[in-house]
Amino acid sequence: MSELTEKERIAQLEEQLAARTKDLEAAQQKVESFEEARQRSTDRKLFAAEKITKHFILGPKLKESLVKLMKGDFSKNNIADVLTAALYRFTRIWIFAALVAIIPIAILVMQTILLDRQNDKLDRQNYRLDQQTALLEANRRSAVILESGNVLDAISRELANEKNTKDSLSNPLIGRIIALSRAMKPYKYLDPKTDSITANSISPERGHLLVSLHESALDLLTDRAIYQSADFSKADLVDANLSGADLVNANLRGANLRGADLNNANIQEANLLNVNLRGADLRGADLNGADLIDADLRDANLRDAKLILGGLRRANLSRANLHAADLRGIYLRDANLRGAGLHEANLSDVHFLDPDRSKLDALDMDLIELDSSLAGFVDADLHRHGFYIVKRSDVGIADADLRTRDHYLIEHSDADRAIADHRGADLRDAYLDDANLRGADLRDADLRRVDLLNADLSGANLRRAKGLRDSIPSFMKAQADTTGMIWLDK
Repeated sequence: MSELTEKERIAQLEEQLAARTKDLEAAQQKVESFEEARQRSTDRKLFAAEKITKHFILGPKLKESLVKLMKGDFSKNNIADVLTAALYRFTRIWIFAALVAIIPIAILVMQTILLDRQNDKLDRQNYRLDQQTALLEANRRSAVILESGNVLDAISRELANEKNTKDSLSNPLIGRIIALSRAMKPYKYLDPKTDSITANSISPERGHLLVSLHESALDLLTDRAIYQSADFSKADLVDANLSGADLVNANLRGANLRGADLNNANIQEANLLNVNLRGADLRGADLNGADLIDADLRDANLRDAKLILGGLRRANLSRANLHAADLRGIYLRDANLRGAGLHEANLSDVHFLDPDRSKLDALDMDLIELDSSLAGFVDADLHRHGFYIVKRSDVGIADADLRTRDHYLIEHSDADRAIADHRGADLRDAYLDDANLRGADLRDADLRRVDLLNADLSGANLRRAKGLRDSIPSFMKAQADTTGMIWLDK
């Protein structure tokens, strides 16, 4: 029994061994199949690469020539065929590679162009939306325009009344005008001339109302009652005709009066802060006590205008005409007076309040008073001489002829010297100690009794000038051109 059992065990082991052998054979077959499949794949890839190399890179002609060359055919024709075929094939390859490289670059460029166009369209859309918003704001004010028409009709009716001999308005109507001016708020709108939104908020309605009131020729008391309380700030009054208008105490803050005609207008005590009066005609206008801080008065004509005790801090008066203007007691701190004409202007008690003349930006200004506590100048006609005067005492200058030792001239800057013209200047008794007069034009000037101690006259033109024999030291005569100079004894 035990022997049979042993035999059975041996049989079982043999069966197990046979089964494992079959498994190993199956696994080996799978491995061989896999290896064969991989070899076939590799062969296909190599065949494809060889085919690409032969047909697409080398080409049949180059392949044929190379085969002949490898077989020992080194004839000139075969070598020429190899070189020709190689050049032809590689040229085609480089062209193809360049085209492949250019395609994505071209796509990126086109994409960038399309994005830029899209951004431009978005910007235009936003711009039109802003315009639409402005137009909606303007349309919203249609009720104010309607009330404006009603008020103007009421003014016409009261003025047409035969019983109204003084051209005055009733108090209720004056109240409506004041309320209307306050309701006409400034806003940005679409300017039809430029097809763009105005840079700053402005009120064309207020400008129209003010011009209408002026054209109505109301009596003085009515005008004063209206302008005392009405609001015309930021009114659009470009090129408006307000000649002879009575605007006492008017609130015109921030208004645009560029090119407006205001000659002989009465604008006393008016609020003209930050107003634009560039190129405006203000001849003979009364601006006494008016507040013109930060005002733009470039190229404005202020001839014979009155600005007594007015405020012109930080105002821009470059190239303004202030001929014979009354500027007594005016405040000009940080004002720009470059090129301003101050011939015969009354500058008594003018306040600059800044000892640094470089901050005044007034290279062409007639004079600068550096001490605000001192009395001013009378009839200061120094424009043609180009001198800057610094006051040494509180003694005034009669006719500004410099005939006093209580005043002296300071030196010109390089920029001033280039334009300084002192021809025919009356400098008798002038105190020019240490003055810088290099290159100055002093032809026909009167230099009698002038004090030129330590003055620099290098290159100065003294032709036909009058002077005392001992007033100009000999070394200075050598520095300057004294041809034809008239030497006097007294």
